[in-house]
Amino acid sequence: MIGLTQRLPAGVFANPDELSDLRRNKKLNAVLKNPVNIELPTELSTPNNVYITGKIVDGRVNLWLPVHARYHRAVAGGGSARNRIGPPTLFLACPDKRLDVCSMNDTPIVFLCNGSSREKCKWKEISYKMLTDTLIWDVPVGNTDHYYVVATGTAIVIIVGSLYLLKAIHDYKVGSKKKSS
Repeated sequence: MIGLTQRLPAGVFANPDELSDLRRNKKLNAVLKNPVNIELPTELSTPNNVYITGKIVDGRVNLWLPVHARYHRAVAGGGSARNRIGPPTLFLACPDKRLDVCSMNDTPIVFLCNGSSREKCKWKEISYKMLTDTLIWDVPVGNTDHYYVVATGTAIVIIVGSLYLLKAIHDYKVGSKKKSS
């Protein structure tokens, strides 16, 4: 089996409900190290680790992780916020020691097996090379210079919508009184 530990910066999160659904449907074995509040903005969030495991079939494994960007606090001029996602740590579970790399005398690491928080396996950290050392995700950030325009527009929409609803309720009540008379 292959395992990954992926550290996600505060500006990126994996949704625990989504991971639970994927695990239940046997599409992905991924578990968060710490609880995640998906409603928090980046400034109030902390980085988190995700453990992902998968079985090697015919010498291949395909591991993936759905992630989402958090809201970032608006800044003057707007722009974007940069999220840097570093490389994961790669592990190999060697229950039968068939591979040469498994017979090395390194101290094994014990953590989750098959996405279960109860079952633990011994894993061996494996070195590898990536095509790129860091993934960059630029997320749009609100522009505080637009505050008054947006606030005014929002207030107008709320007022017009409320007046329309009040008129519709009034017309409905007047119409139902005429039918009952």
